[in-house]
Amino acid sequence: MSGYETACRLLNPRLGFAVVLVAALALVGCTSKLLVTSSPSGATVTVTDPGGRLLASGPSPLLAELEFSEKNNKTYTVEVMPTTLQAERYLPGQQTIDTAGYNALEEGADKSRTLSFTLEEKPYVPVPVVEVLLTPKGKWVGVLSKTRSFKDITEAGGAVPTLIVDFGENRGIQGLAISPEGDRLVYSEAVYASPLSALDAESLSLEDQRVYTLKGANLRAINIVGGGVQHITTEDFQDMFPSFSADGERILFSSNRRGDLLGILGIKANGRSGISDIYVNHRNGMVLKPTSAADGTVAFSVVNLDPVRQIVTDQQVWTHYGPNEFPTQITRGESPAISPEGQHIAFINPDDGNLWVIDPDGSNGIQLTSGANAIMKRYRQSLSNTERMLFDANRTADLELIKPFSNPSWSPDGRYILYTSMEGTDPTGRPNEDIWMMRADGTDKQQLTTNGSSDRFPLMSPDGKEIYFLSNRGESWSIWRIPFGIQE
Repeated sequence: MSGYETACRLLNPRLGFAVVLVAALALVGCTSKLLVTSSPSGATVTVTDPGGRLLASGPSPLLAELEFSEKNNKTYTVEVMPTTLQAERYLPGQQTIDTAGYNALEEGADKSRTLSFTLEEKPYVPVPVVEVLLTPKGKWVGVLSKTRSFKDITEAGGAVPTLIVDFGENRGIQGLAISPEGDRLVYSEAVYASPLSALDAESLSLEDQRVYTLKGANLRAINIVGGGVQHITTEDFQDMFPSFSADGERILFSSNRRGDLLGILGIKANGRSGISDIYVNHRNGMVLKPTSAADGTVAFSVVNLDPVRQIVTDQQVWTHYGPNEFPTQITRGESPAISPEGQHIAFINPDDGNLWVIDPDGSNGIQLTSGANAIMKRYRQSLSNTERMLFDANRTADLELIKPFSNPSWSPDGRYILYTSMEGTDPTGRPNEDIWMMRADGTDKQQLTTNGSSDRFPLMSPDGKEIYFLSNRGESWSIWRIPFGIQE
């Protein structure tokens, strides 16, 4: 019996046996049932004829009727598109089917034949993160977002980083600092006024954008050798943005322990006692992200608030102690990081989004990067429709979940600035958060990580041989370490 005859076999219900209607069907063709299933289920299936006419469309499993004739062996096209939610993880699939292909499929009890699609997984998955942000009204919140995480943890060329600690979820990790001895890392982790629901980035949409009120944040420390997480503070004050003093004796951090607005406090680096005031009660302003130099200078940012309208009015870079004995405003800016000897301050300029460097007396301001606006334009263009709606909604609310340049820090010798940059792209061409480095004058830029996942908060070890950073590579938020060698 020919393949055509097999395809056109019909069951006569009255006689109870198969009758092959070859002669008649050779002219008019016959109807054959095709059941299309998909893994994951529910993907959108479309079936078209050779002329492109739509025969059937809908979620899988989908039953379609095809017509084959002996004189015209038609070839149909079956396309399987992942749903909007599935599209974060799966690629679309397509297959053509003719008489021979149809006959090769397994026949079911209802005489239909099943075509099963297993959609290919993308090399990355959406991994959730709660970004801690200051709203335009001066309130700290956590905004649930999602970032691409590539399953492969390696760098370009196959270099494999070393895992230091696996956090799993990132519910608001802020800042990262390394001790002068190179044996401990400290960070801040947010606590929220109401319990967070399960973090599920795949179901995130514009309608269920989740914003959580920040109750506080606690300081944590990690022993690089031997592992283990130490709880430095536990009282759910807003203890944020830790850094080590130059001598390693204290951890400086921003906190609201002395009032509603954050000031700079210090705590003994070897324990949970001995909290002291460094700089508090800045008039109508929050004092954030302190870093210190060997000469005693402390650089920090001030977020000014209008006490009447209760809105953020400005962001500035200040210094205290050292040569500038009294609190002194240096320039407009955010995320300042002072060099180890106190000669320069790296910061992000809020006017253009680029990385700058300036002297502690406010002179010799130099723009080190460019193209921040162009990077964000390319990033927005790379987003799906749903992602773009979320991106635009957050920008309208002045909530910047991602920035083209961020997290500057210094090499121990003060010659290089490390920072997070979106100048590079992931394997799909989307601008991506990677670790970069340049000289203090902006020359010799080098991209240090190339994985395609989000890499943040770069730190160089005190001996200059390793780079630590936070990353979501491997489908989980973790701290990683890579060897470092300057390419002169």
